Amino acid sequence: MPVTAGSSHPAGDCTLSLTDPNGKKTPPVDSGGAGAAESITTKQPTPGEWTATVGDFAGCGSWSGRVLFTGAGGFVTSGAADT
Repeated sequence: MPVTAGSSHPAGDCTLSLTDPNGKKTPPVDSGGAGAAESITTKQPTPGEWTATVGDFAGCGSWSGRVLFTGAGGFVTSGAADT
């Protein structure tokens, strides 16, 4: 299950982490560049509700944007979130 979050702030650098339905968190990932989208891929995800957390690395600020959860066979769900 790839998960991608992008910021509407072109100079901002955010981080992304996931929390699975059992409360286990992934370490935050950082693309290493301002304005670049963050992405995590989880193989064989546990069924249930997942939470994507977007954090501030440098200049991300009050994040607001779109997070995409995608999967095989065209499964796509997206939503708006803010921290």
